[in-house]
Amino acid sequence: RTGTITVPTTATATVTRMRISMKYNAAPTACETFSYGEVEDYQVTLGAATCGNPASLSVSGITSSGATLNWGAVAGATSYSIQYKINGGPTWTTTTSTTNSKALTGLAAATTYNWQVRATCPSGNSAYVAGANFTTSAAPCTDSYEANETSATAKTISPNTNVSAKICTATDIDWFSFTSTSVAPKVKITLTTLPADYDVYLYASNGTTLLGSGTNGGTTSESFNYNTPTAAATYRIKVVGYN
Repeated sequence: RTGTITVPTTATATVTRMRISMKYNAAPTACETFSYGEVEDYQVTLGAATCGNPASLSVSGITSSGATLNWGAVAGATSYSIQYKINGGPTWTTTTSTTNSKALTGLAAATTYNWQVRATCPSGNSAYVAGANFTTSAAPCTDSYEANETSATAKTISPNTNVSAKICTATDIDWFSFTSTSVAPKVKITLTTLPADYDVYLYASNGTTLLGSGTNGGTTSESFNYNTPTAAATYRIKVVGYN
């Protein structure tokens, strides 16, 4: 016959006695005296319980300042110890988690990090297991004129004033609004210091009637005049990436 014995969690790593009792035509109790059967004692050496190593390590939700570290749950683990540092740096930052993931915050933008994790069980700790390096994304572009994505949300600017704005994403569109005067009704629009191919358009106040445009290729500056205005009027300017 064969059977499976579960070692109690209170057992310690030492030499102990295991008694197997067999009673005729019935199952014996732990300390019973009976007439027919057999009792055998064995010397059993119990080894220290092991804490499994974390596996299936991955990183998700990477931003310019954070990331979520993930790994497979370890049987019997009560918590996990996580360490991370800038790639090649000398000092680890240590944190803990009671689940099989950890959200990191306060990371540097556009920076590569090393990380590792170990499990903590009642019997002790596993070894540290290293995850693949990850790199945070670049810091998001900020522009004090945002949000100005539509003609209706165009930001008001003053004539004869330089405006320094940014295209923050591949789909960003910048709208501006200004009003000419009866003394200076004619308009000249310039768009300079271009890091990529941007175009500029001048519309009437309704934001749909096109009055002029600058659509040079590459990073060439844009410039055009609108010389047939009313005495004083409000206009819309749209700046957009060529692609």
